[in-house]
Amino acid sequence: MEFKGTKGEWFLDSHANTVSTKEEVDGDIICDAPECFSESMENWEANAKLIAAAPDLLNALLESQKFIVELQTNASGQAYYKSMKALEKALK
Repeated sequence: MEFKGTKGEWFLDSHANTVSTKEEVDGDIICDAPECFSESMENWEANAKLIAAAPDLLNALLESQKFIVELQTNASGQAYYKSMKALEKALK
């Protein structure tokens, strides 16, 4: 499985109200705040921080999944299957 989205580190640019990547490529803006906020700016920034952390969270989940497989600490395998379903959803 491989992430097919925008590569590179993602960050919140609170001045431009965007989540972007430092890579200079087409599609370097991941998320842009809507012109009309139905939610508060505070909510948008919290959502944007989560979006900006998505590549790190995905990498952590991938590493955790490898660790779970190696240790096989969960006799029923539920943790492994939950992580696999989450990865499949993110990487489809």
